Amino acid sequence: AQDAIYPLKDKPGLCKVRKQRIKLWSLYDYSVGSSVHRTSPDHSPSDDSSHSDDIFLNGEYVKERFASRWTDKRADDQAGYHGPAFYSGVSNYPLLMPYTRDYVPCLQLDAIPDAAQPWITRSRHWPNEAVIQEAVTLGCQLVHKPPKSSDIKDQEEEWRYSFPKIENFLSDHRTEKQQLV
Repeated sequence: AQDAIYPLKDKPGLCKVRKQRIKLWSLYDYSVGSSVHRTSPDHSPSDDSSHSDDIFLNGEYVKERFASRWTDKRADDQAGYHGPAFYSGVSNYPLLMPYTRDYVPCLQLDAIPDAAQPWITRSRHWPNEAVIQEAVTLGCQLVHKPPKSSDIKDQEEEWRYSFPKIENFLSDHRTEKQQLV
């Protein structure tokens, strides 16, 4: 799965995912493998003729399929999309309090992209190197949230790197003074 991820050189923080190269274990548990595809700075799916026939994973399709699996059509009377998430819930069910749920389908990467390497190696006072090294093992996620400036076809195929596990981990390792702020 190393060659499944294609960072976009002209769009930092975004990539495309080659559909043939990932294992779709289930609709809600995508796994891309243990490392991010390492590319030259000039590489992108659109300028590499050897990949011109590739089919990239369509994020809108993934979100719609995920939503159809998680929405309870018998009870949910609210459903829709906002940003990378879809929501569902009930507002007029006699035995339940009104509620909505948000879901954001994502792909888990066990490594972080090359673009994040400067964050790992930069000089800092906090967090220390041991915390950084442990945080990096958490990997990152790909979320289907392309910039609005992309054309429609690119919007369907572009994925954004997201680091919620690392963010939560770092939040749990704040100093006492940082927790007061």
